[in-house]
Amino acid sequence: MLRDGTTRVVENAFEGTVSHSRQYDVRHQFRYRLWMALARLDNSELPRLLRPNFNRYLSSSEALSLFSADVADSEVWLLTQPSLFGRSFNPVSFYFLVRDGQLIGVLGHITNTPWDETHCYALEQSTDNVWIFDKEFHVSPFMPMALRYVWRFEVEGDRILITMQLLDNGERIFAAALNLKAAGCSWSQACRLRLRYPCQNLLTLSRIYWQALLLKIKGARFHAHPDQSATASTTIH
Repeated sequence: MLRDGTTRVVENAFEGTVSHSRQYDVRHQFRYRLWMALARLDNSELPRLLRPNFNRYLSSSEALSLFSADVADSEVWLLTQPSLFGRSFNPVSFYFLVRDGQLIGVLGHITNTPWDETHCYALEQSTDNVWIFDKEFHVSPFMPMALRYVWRFEVEGDRILITMQLLDNGERIFAAALNLKAAGCSWSQACRLRLRYPCQNLLTLSRIYWQALLLKIKGARFHAHPDQSATASTTIH
């Protein structure tokens, strides 16, 4: 959010890091570099090498329909890791709802591993773009369900910072951050990103299993799947 309270959202490629830090039953942390694309769902002008395959994502109308508030006239922007050779895996993609320069809602579309289930958290307008809500989707077998999320978003045109915390009875046990800076959206930049991160989608998936193995070796507690609905959505006011 900018100083005047508005949000400047511009189509672009973004490069940065994703980091996780766990302080639960075992301590564990990691950080990886990655790139993502921020694209307008309708009439995107990103180069083909950067533009997501929109057929694999929710449409604007589908994303808007998950909100209970009046968001029909909002622009919808997608932040995601674009596919490579038709293959893609995103632990989470974000849809930003913007109206008159204001970020009025965020949709977090989560996919879990290895179950390949999806869940959408529809976060409606909140003070300072911070949302606190109950966890309702089983993401990792090394985390229980009875936890609370704290999500915060900062979108400033050339920078995106998304932080997430998990709270257990008010105590932080896990923190994750996606810290991105604009990398440019020219064809030369598109080629550079594709060459620098040639197998990012496959690496994302393999890194999930690698980190799970490390947690298992460290003795992290295992939590069975609660067998909830495979596809669902939750609206957070």
